[in-house]
Amino acid sequence: MIKAEYRPFIIAIILSLAVHIGFGVSGIIRPTPKLSEVKTPTIVMRQFSLEQAPPAVPEVAPPPAAVAPKPKNAPPKVDKQQPPVAEEKPQPEKIVEEKPLEKEEVEKPIEEILKPVEEEEVTPQIVEEENTDPLHNLLEEKQLVGNNPHCQADEICPQEALAPQFPNSAKLKYEGPMSITGNMNYQRDGQNYTIYAAFHIPFNKREFEISGTIDGNNLIPHTYIDKRKGKVYASAVFDRENGVVRFGQGEEPTQSTDAIDFAQTPAYDLFSWAWQVAINGGNMPDTVWVTNGKKIYEYHTENAQNGMKESVFDTGEGKLRLLSLPFEREGSSTEYEFSFAPDFANVPAIITMTADGKKHTVHLIRVELDGKKHWEARRETGVRNKD
Repeated sequence: MIKAEYRPFIIAIILSLAVHIGFGVSGIIRPTPKLSEVKTPTIVMRQFSLEQAPPAVPEVAPPPAAVAPKPKNAPPKVDKQQPPVAEEKPQPEKIVEEKPLEKEEVEKPIEEILKPVEEEEVTPQIVEEENTDPLHNLLEEKQLVGNNPHCQADEICPQEALAPQFPNSAKLKYEGPMSITGNMNYQRDGQNYTIYAAFHIPFNKREFEISGTIDGNNLIPHTYIDKRKGKVYASAVFDRENGVVRFGQGEEPTQSTDAIDFAQTPAYDLFSWAWQVAINGGNMPDTVWVTNGKKIYEYHTENAQNGMKESVFDTGEGKLRLLSLPFEREGSSTEYEFSFAPDFANVPAIITMTADGKKHTVHLIRVELDGKKHWEARRETGVRNKD
């Protein structure tokens, strides 16, 4: 019989063993990706535009009046030497009651209507669209390399070339060691944008909700909320009317900055700042204000730009090229580090968070841009990672 005073300790030990066993199993199922640094930069981040492309004008078929009208019961073509039809008397014995032509047939030339059926050919495009072979579709899904001519055979590339405009929506999924998972969604609606990110750390779920507007090529954040275990931990409000940023723990910010010239020194939350760097292709103003909700810091971007490094992320199913950028606040250590994927519109591919003195890293496993899935990691289960 276990004494009552020892039961909490025994329960804690059992839970700890269960968690570690779960982490070990996850290591068996999913191989650990490798990140190797490239000393000589060979790629650059492309700069995008937030100017939306004009909507495509649908092709409209010419009105029926523009097409040469065809009589409903057109007589057969007559020889020129014969007298005009108007002078020829109708022959009753030749009148045959026929089914009236359909509307589609009336608009077609007589020669096309009388064309034998056996002369019609099925185009290759129709054959491709009608291909419903499951194996064919499976091979399409598992294809990692797109049609990018600059993409090597072992690299992960988008399925098609990206437009010069930044995508209006991006849905990203992440995973990391110790059963950490996450997702981040960027969504644009006209001149408004939202960012939602959630990271499931063992015994702790962190959520981030950001909303703002778009001015030219710039993201202008309005509100930032940091939730932990479902409750608001910290928040920030960008009060541009009064030229200040209000921040602090809890739902209602209690602290405020001095007056800020937002045009001279922009202010962001951590995630809006990361997406702004992606849009600008790594170009940054000399100084920015960045808040995590609890506090606000002045970042001098010269160190970040000098610290930008290229790396190759081997997912086990292909290599992903990255550019890493550390966000170091003044007089303190790195709190966040973002690695961007230049081949996928510079989206954040690896995120390193420092919380409570511990670093947590998640890496990209799925990319969806403007509703199109460009890549998703597919792993075989039951294979132990040897490294």
